[in-house]
Order: sequence, then C-alpha cells, then structure tokens
Amino acid sequence: MAPEQIGLVIAAFTLPGIFFVPITGVLADRYGRRTIMIPLLFLYGITGAASGLAPDFETLLALRFLTGIAAGSLGSLSIVLVADFFSDRQRAQGFGIRFAIGQLGNATMPTFPCGLAPIVLPHPLLVVTLASPLAPSPPHALAP
Repeated sequence: MAPEQIGLVIAAFTLPGIFFVPITGVLADRYGRRTIMIPLLFLYGITGAASGLAPDFETLLALRFLTGIAAGSLGSLSIVLVADFFSDRQRAQGFGIRFAIGQLGNATMPTFPCGLAPIVLPHPLLVVTLASPLAPSPPHALAP
C-alpha cells in the first residue's frame, strides 16, 4: 500500500467523528445510551472485521469510514457514561481512568493488530471483532 493510501485509510477512519459524534450524542440523549451504543458496537465489530477482508481499496475506505463513525461515537459516549454512573471524587477518578485507558489504546492499537497478524490472525483488522461480544451487555450496564 502506498503512503498516500495509508493516509486515506487513516483519514477515512478519523474524519467521520467530526460529523457523526454530535449526531449520535443527540440520538443517545433522546433515545437512550443503550439504544444507540449496542448498534454502534455491532457496527464497529462488523465493519472493522469486513475491513480486514475488503476485496479492494475503495471498499476498504468505505468500511473504515463506517468503522470510524462507530469508534468516534463510542468514544464520546463512554465519557458520558462515566458522568452518568459516578459522582464527585469517583467521577474525577473515573474520567482519569477512562482517559488513561483511551490514550493507552490510541498508542497501542495501531501496532497491536499488525503485531498479532503474523502470529495469530490472517488479517490484522479482524482484531476489532473483539468489540462485538460486548454489545449484548446486561440491561443495567448502560442505563440512562
């Protein structure tokens, strides 16, 4: 893959957040966090896995765009969940833990799938399928 193509793949994943995070935030406030988050987890897992199996570059870009919609939206909604479930000092600690884990993920996820690919997986992007089992969580887990 050429460097320009790598840049397009990264942009296709990153840019949707600018437009879709506010929309999914409004929808989550209106219809409930769980109602919005569960489909987003499935979208993230399915399109992420499909990205690993994309037959051509254009399909890969489209799938990374859809994965980016889900990833950006889930990231911002996870912050809201910390605010929903914790108060005062626990909230501050929850935000600290959430942001520390988020930054750790941002630092390691670009290399994690590629590092696993030669060992375990035939396609490095299939790692995102690990998100799908999280979607059918217990009803109380994503209340408000």
